[in-house]
Amino acid sequence: MSCYNGDMKTQIMKTDKLGRKQYSKSERRELVQKYQRSGMSQSAFCKAYGLIGTTLSGWLHLMRKKKKEEFPVEFAEVELPPSKLSGIEAEVIYPDGKILHLQNVQANGEHAAFIRQVLSC
Repeated sequence: MSCYNGDMKTQIMKTDKLGRKQYSKSERRELVQKYQRSGMSQSAFCKAYGLIGTTLSGWLHLMRKKKKEEFPVEFAEVELPPSKLSGIEAEVIYPDGKILHLQNVQANGEHAAFIRQVLSC
């Protein structure tokens, strides 16, 4: 809010009952955008702009919450083609002492899925 006192223009700062500065929505949005572009830590930004850390954190939290409400997460099932395996070397030792040795394996589709399953055991 601006006030004219003769030729001098002075800023009148809105405060609450406890004397804390009140920010308009546009001021909050502008400060959050400046913070996001600044590359500064929240602490450093607050110190530079005279903010209290919990104030900025609260604004960021509210903006993230609002964004989530505007753009809710939706899931869609996606089928991906089976990836290929190549150049795999592995050795599987069974409890009875038998050894399965895979060397320079190249596989795709069901074979690749089977090999991944065996290797993850």
